[in-house]
Amino acid sequence: MKKILLSFITFLFLATNLEARPYFAELKPEEKEKISFIVQTLGKKSLLSLGFKKGKLKKAGNAVAHVHPLRWMQFAMTEEKTATYYQKLRKRDYVWGKFWEDMEKSLQREAIEGEMSDEVITAFAKSVGAEEEPMKQAIRAGQWATAIDLASLAATLPNPSGEIDDSLKTKKTP
Repeated sequence: MKKILLSFITFLFLATNLEARPYFAELKPEEKEKISFIVQTLGKKSLLSLGFKKGKLKKAGNAVAHVHPLRWMQFAMTEEKTATYYQKLRKRDYVWGKFWEDMEKSLQREAIEGEMSDEVITAFAKSVGAEEEPMKQAIRAGQWATAIDLASLAATLPNPSGEIDDSLKTKKTP
């Protein structure tokens, strides 16, 4: 019960004490670099290595905390140098679970702040190649895992053999 209460308090703090993060703000080169570092590190480093990189990951995360979470995910899913590592990250149950906890809170905060308008959802869906209506339905219902699953499947890049990585189709977001 204490953990649930502490999580709720943390969520309320995040939801009320940060400035709005507009989706349509362009990512700066340094923001792209930080997101790339996070995704690549989480997607390829061993758990032991991640323990040693925790400080650098936290610093990079803090540096991009002002980026709208859908913009963050769009970049991670669609940029050539991060997309492969994003797919690998999704397959790492423990690492993805920890990552997803924070991302889900961030998505919820943006919904509370009114930063999940139809215009934002449409732009996000188009940017990752997902169908607009199912994305709108998932986001409006607060079904963040479904929304990110839809985006991940749509944004999946062909692997070097030219085939789509179908393993993400069965991977469920916690």
